[in-house]
Amino acid sequence: MAEVLIFQGRQAPAMMAKEALEEAKIPYWLRSDHGEGFILRAGALLEDYYIYVRKEDEEKARKIVEYFVHWKTEDRGGDDETFL
Repeated sequence: MAEVLIFQGRQAPAMMAKEALEEAKIPYWLRSDHGEGFILRAGALLEDYYIYVRKEDEEKARKIVEYFVHWKTEDRGGDDETFL
């Protein structure tokens, strides 16, 4: 089963994307750079999250994630969230 990366970004938009995928009943895999131990000690501010879906769910998942979480963070001095 091939998995496709559809999102890379910070915690808040990642959690919104995750909930939207769950509601649409699309299986996903959420991964972070450092993991739970790092987050418990340092907080989620420095953590990046990655969401993967099955290849057959890619098109539908991208539309859902884009709809629910697409915004720019330039006004707050940050990077754009990435929809791959």
